[in-house]
Amino acid sequence: MSYPSRPTKRMIVHENARMQFGGTMGERMKSAYGAFCSRHNDALQLYKALLKSDVTFQEFIKVSKHAAKMCNE
Repeated sequence: MSYPSRPTKRMIVHENARMQFGGTMGERMKSAYGAFCSRHNDALQLYKALLKSDVTFQEFIKVSKHAAKMCNE
C-alpha cells in the first residue's frame, strides 16, 4: 500500500490491522467478529426485556454501574 507524503491516522490503523490480522488468523477474527455483531440486536432485545421484567437483573445492572463509576473516580 502506498501512502501520500503524510499518511492519515486512519491509513496507519488500517495498514497495521491488515498486517497484524492477515492470513488464517485474520479470517478467524473476521468470522468471530461477524458472528458477534450479527447477534447484537438479539442481545439488546434480551437485555431490554430482562431489565423490564427481572428484578434480580435490574439490581445486578444497578450494582455494576455503581461499581464502574467507583473505578473511574
